[in-house]
Amino acid sequence: MTNTNIGTIQALKDCLTNYDKSLPVAIFDSRNGYMSVAFKKEQHQTEVGVFQWLTFYAHDTIPMYTIDTLLGYLEKLPPQATITKKTELDEYSPLFLSIDGMTDKGKTYQWLVISDCVEYEKFFEPQEISYTTQALDKLLKEMETNTSEQIERVHQWLCKQTNQELFKGILTDGKSIKGALDYCSKKAQEHAKNEQFAMIEDDTVYQWITDYFITYELPKKKPSKKKPTKKAEKKPVNNVTKKETTTQKTEKGASEQQIDLFATI
Repeated sequence: MTNTNIGTIQALKDCLTNYDKSLPVAIFDSRNGYMSVAFKKEQHQTEVGVFQWLTFYAHDTIPMYTIDTLLGYLEKLPPQATITKKTELDEYSPLFLSIDGMTDKGKTYQWLVISDCVEYEKFFEPQEISYTTQALDKLLKEMETNTSEQIERVHQWLCKQTNQELFKGILTDGKSIKGALDYCSKKAQEHAKNEQFAMIEDDTVYQWITDYFITYELPKKKPSKKKPTKKAEKKPVNNVTKKETTTQKTEKGASEQQIDLFATI
């Protein structure tokens, strides 16, 4: 999700309510990267009077805080106050919001990024268009030929995500929603161990789906071996045929596990 041309406190508050309020919020600085968000009042004398506005900037000493905390700060400010961010060329720009993230040791981290128009076009817009659009197109093609209640639910969840690493993983050749659900079923069986039934929380299933697309490596295909040509069977002498007997082998101690993904419905 990306919101552009945010020019007032009220517009920023409206946009922030669309995100998970527990996400950390950072301001993008082209020299120093992601830093904590601060803002200051600026003013300019005109013929009509004094024009005032708030400029958002990167702060290098205060710790990073969440969207919920930022909303608390904004509640104390006039809703129609103008807000801006300075570009590298010292020009004032409206705010641009983007989601960025990273994966470390199999765990995915995300944060909200505030940038100006130059930074957005340079660092965020091309990447989001590339991965998001292609990934969603790939998922739609899968839905045309392969669908079920669970696949539909996962598809809807994926369409609401913003993590570019996740979309990049979706584009991996051979990965699909069906493959993600198969991966989740195996994880659920490991989770259940010797139990006959396993009920898995939705959040756990969605984390497994994220892991599948971002970190899971598909098994390499083994080269196919040519089947040996069958030798012609010798006919029995004196027309005596041997009666074939078949025995059915059963695996000792095998029990069928029933895995209920999305068990909290």
